[in-house]
Amino acid sequence: LRNTPDGGYALAGYKTISGVTNAYLLRYNSAGQIQWAKTYSSPGGSLFSKVRVTSDGGFVAAGGAFTGTSSTTNSTGRVLVVKTDANGVTQWEQTYGFSSGVRGNQAFDIIQTSDGGYAVTGDFDLDEGHHGPAKILCMKLDGSGNLLWAKSVGDTTGNDGYAVAESADTLIFLGRQGGVSKGNVQGVVLKVQESTGSILSSFVIRDSTLVPDATGNYYGLQVFQIAVTANGYHMGDYVSENGNGDDGRFGYVDVGFNGSLLKSARIGLPPG
Repeated sequence: LRNTPDGGYALAGYKTISGVTNAYLLRYNSAGQIQWAKTYSSPGGSLFSKVRVTSDGGFVAAGGAFTGTSSTTNSTGRVLVVKTDANGVTQWEQTYGFSSGVRGNQAFDIIQTSDGGYAVTGDFDLDEGHHGPAKILCMKLDGSGNLLWAKSVGDTTGNDGYAVAESADTLIFLGRQGGVSKGNVQGVVLKVQESTGSILSSFVIRDSTLVPDATGNYYGLQVFQIAVTANGYHMGDYVSENGNGDDGRFGYVDVGFNGSLLKSARIGLPPG
């Protein structure tokens, strides 16, 4: 869901038609009335994960398009990116696949960059049912949707790319890396040269207010939003302290540009 300049909203997700999910993009006016709605289909289903308002008043949405027949064995998932004008007219639509040996690719975030292009992050090598282990996918597109470069980062423990931001000539990719047990995941930040895709540095997010396990890992520290601040990075997070994905709390964590903890807070949700 995204605010539009006229006080309305743009919404991206999916709509099920005849048992198949279709990527779905809608625009509402300030009174909550639908101005237009668009679907984008693929034989094995499609979806949008994120929509952004672009500098020309239009929209760009990113997600995945799938051609497999099974939600758990899909082998040909591709990143889906669509650019429309303010009236929902499609200006361009692109899908991106990498290496025929992997199960698939999917985008979870997209931003418009200062040069008029786009940066995308998501997962490399996962199926439609979100079964990995995947790697963090980092992509840069030009303003017409042409791929400039793509990188996959991670190991066999499982990784996901959830958010991306721009800081001068650097792209900041936010994701998670897996751990040795269920729920034992950690947030990770990648700094990438925007022009070339070269990885400049990376760090794992350490929150000393959380109690680590016997191996020093922080159970279930997942980060999913990022904003660049004057002092570093402000990130939304979700923490499951029992290590199994339950009993979690939403909150935020602020770190310096080198990953040092500045502050953090979390809110426990009420029962039910």
